[in-house]
Amino acid sequence: MGEQKNVGLESRRGSGVGVVAALLSVLVIGAGCASHTNNRVSSAANGIQKAANGLTDTVHAVNGAADAVGKTFNTGSSTNGGTGSPSTLAPSTRQAGPARACAIDDMADGNNQILSDAGRGGYWYSYVDSAGSTITPAAGTPFTMSPVTAPNLPAFAARFSGNVANGQILYAGIGFNLTQPKGAYDASQYTGVSFWAKAAAGSAKNVRFKIPDVNTDPDGKVCTGCYNDFGVDLVLTESFHQYVIRFADMTQLSGWGAPRVAHITPAALFGMQWQVAAPGTSYDMTVSNVAFTGCQ
Repeated sequence: MGEQKNVGLESRRGSGVGVVAALLSVLVIGAGCASHTNNRVSSAANGIQKAANGLTDTVHAVNGAADAVGKTFNTGSSTNGGTGSPSTLAPSTRQAGPARACAIDDMADGNNQILSDAGRGGYWYSYVDSAGSTITPAAGTPFTMSPVTAPNLPAFAARFSGNVANGQILYAGIGFNLTQPKGAYDASQYTGVSFWAKAAAGSAKNVRFKIPDVNTDPDGKVCTGCYNDFGVDLVLTESFHQYVIRFADMTQLSGWGAPRVAHITPAALFGMQWQVAAPGTSYDMTVSNVAFTGCQ
């Protein structure tokens, strides 16, 4: 029995040695496979890193291009709050060119049509009473822009000059229709209007900026006492300043006109006008760079 035990024990020992040898072989093979796998993983990781580096370079290049585009097209003007008040900054310190989505007429082309953009495209004109007042450019003729030299402003502007007569129902001014042919224009997406203006030395300084709308323009087919447009009264200076007028701050003149409503109707505007009316005065005024405000 003891001999058999010894045989059995040796047999088990022999088997244990075989198992150990087999395990060692598996470990060696596994280590070799792991080493090969690690090499492949390392190679793949190097490839991924190179691709990531290439992607980073591409992103940097795209960002650089985007920055260049932003610098090319980010030329919008800043605006002031308030109504009928001049800018606190001189024109030479302001960027006066409105972004095209806002611009009504930047006047850079020097012609008598506002910018053909966003459904707009009307023409400038002058008008005057029949009581003896005068205006240049002459009413009833094609409007001509005037050369102007001012920092940050276009080379052309709308200049008008003349004399206001003495008497009743006096006026002289310039303006434009927003569309061609004339029609109501929906400006409800905007909050108001901005422009640059000045008066020459010795000129009258008071001017009314006004906007004919569906309730005040005869073409709106609403008014029975027409032309009392919503507007603001301004006092110009002898150097260019920017004026920013909100629709919400524009009012009709008191004492006349029908209908008389509380607010302008931005969804149905016909045009814009600058008008003088003080009896016995001479005037020489210039308007430049007209734009809507509140653009998105």
